[in-house]
Amino acid sequence: MDDQNQDLTYEYCEEDTDTMLIDLVKNFPYLYNKSQTDFKNTRKKDFAWLEISSILKLTGNFLYN
Repeated sequence: MDDQNQDLTYEYCEEDTDTMLIDLVKNFPYLYNKSQTDFKNTRKKDFAWLEISSILKLTGNFLYN
């Protein structure tokens, strides 16, 4: 496999991860919607990020950035 094909594969995987991240965050509106009653509930938000990170197999620190 040449370098160009490897780059395309990497970009596809990264784009796929971004799409999955967006879809997962949509399931937790209190992460982004200030009108949600749990918007200020940091414990619940931390748990949501933990769940998202375990599904995507990424660290929470990576997701926060």
